[in-house]
Amino acid sequence: MYYPRKNAFTLVELLVVIAIIGVLIALLLPAVQAAREAARRMQCSNNFKQFGIALHNYHSVFDVFPGTGTGFSVQAKLLPYVEQVSLHDLIDYKISAMGGAAGSMYVNSDHYPAVGAKIAMFNCPSDGENNIFENALANTDPPTPFTGGNYMVCIGSGPNQTYAIQSKTDGLFYFNSQTGFRDITDGSSNTLAMAESLLGNHLNSSDLQDSKRQIGVTTALTAGGPGGGGSFGFPQLAGFTGGTSQPNWDTVLAGCTSWQGDRACTWFIGRSRFTSFNTYLPPNSRYPDFVPSSGGQSQLGLHFARSNHSEGINILRADGSVQFLNDTINLILFQAMATIDRGDNISN
Repeated sequence: MYYPRKNAFTLVELLVVIAIIGVLIALLLPAVQAAREAARRMQCSNNFKQFGIALHNYHSVFDVFPGTGTGFSVQAKLLPYVEQVSLHDLIDYKISAMGGAAGSMYVNSDHYPAVGAKIAMFNCPSDGENNIFENALANTDPPTPFTGGNYMVCIGSGPNQTYAIQSKTDGLFYFNSQTGFRDITDGSSNTLAMAESLLGNHLNSSDLQDSKRQIGVTTALTAGGPGGGGSFGFPQLAGFTGGTSQPNWDTVLAGCTSWQGDRACTWFIGRSRFTSFNTYLPPNSRYPDFVPSSGGQSQLGLHFARSNHSEGINILRADGSVQFLNDTINLILFQAMATIDRGDNISN
């Protein structure tokens, strides 16, 4: 009896087809990932544009940009200008944002309904970190969740800068700042208003693994470390004085004693490590943020701009324009962009 021959793949042919499919996937996957990241970066840029519009609208009403006031962040004061009027109405700005003594401060319970609110445009889609920090700033039972945000306001070039006590900085924002366009003598197109940073990893640990060094969280320094009167008088951590040259940052890092995973843990509070940045180190520095170990000063320190975008960060200028800055930007230029009236000629 005759049986017609059936066409089929041989084992060799099947393996070749599988290999070709694998090669195609390997070639296409990076392109797909790049396209997704490009979309996320564009969304991040759009978020900054909304902040730019909000800052300008606020300025149109009050003739100044918002400051921290009684502990509330610039981001919180911009809520009515980013279509968050109902959330803004939950906040009583006559009640201080925080209570307690230095070193053991907590968010006032009157503000609990607001601090956990998620605001989509406050978060960069490329971060990928969970933006909920359980009980980060309040000793409550059950824990009070705090919602973090990625978009930080610029408090200046770094040395002796703070965003939580009565100290004027060389940046656009500082405690009780009342700066306006009239004060930006360097030009609003040459001045940083905001940049992004990464959310902390929610952990407090003495484990300083190399894998953590690029995460946007803060470390605490020993008393002999930078700003503590020891051999590392520089960098000038906020509220402290120091020398005039960059330290060996690896040595500085080796002197750290603990890890605080609460960087950017809340958009609500106007403290340096929560809602601001300075330009003392370049974008996406491989070193973590630094703060002094003394509890009362833990809101101070050096807090840097970071992102999960490839090779750079998005920034917002005071004129409302948005730009992508490469990690390799000249540090002197980056620091000059953070000041408002130093007479820097950015174009040169």
